[in-house]
Amino acid sequence: EAAIQKTEAFFNSLDIPTRIGDYEEVKKEELKDIVANLEKHGMVALSEPGELTLDVAERIIENAY
Repeated sequence: EAAIQKTEAFFNSLDIPTRIGDYEEVKKEELKDIVANLEKHGMVALSEPGELTLDVAERIIENAY
């Protein structure tokens, strides 16, 4: 957790966005579209072993907002 906080602080010090919501062109209601596009492109088993489902990806995307 500390490493994540330090990494985020580093990027923020460079004025580099670290959250999806930092980008004005991405609205919260569009997050479902991101997940739909993953499905549309067949990206339904993500991660190296393919264990990351769309439900998990959706939660990660929402938490990243």
